[in-house]
Amino acid sequence: MFVLSCHTGLAFGDLEKLSEKDIVKGIDDGRWIRTKRKKTKSITSVPLLPITEEIIERYKDYPRVKDADLVLPVPKKSKL
Repeated sequence: MFVLSCHTGLAFGDLEKLSEKDIVKGIDDGRWIRTKRKKTKSITSVPLLPITEEIIERYKDYPRVKDADLVLPVPKKSKL
C-alpha cells in the first residue's frame, strides 16, 4: 500500500475505495487510475507504472479484493 501510494500520489482514503472500475485505458493505450479523490472530490488521473501494475496483480486474487471489487486489501486505519 505504501509503495503504491508513493508511486501514484493517492492518499489512504483513495486507496481504500479504489476499485477495478477506476482503472481505465488511457489515450496512450496504457492503464490509468482515474478516480474522484475522497477529500477534495476532484478527478485525478494517474498512469500505472510497471511497479504499480505488479502490486495490483499481486493482490488481485485475495478474497477481500475479489468479493468487494477492490484493487487492494486495505486494512482499516485502526489495524494499520
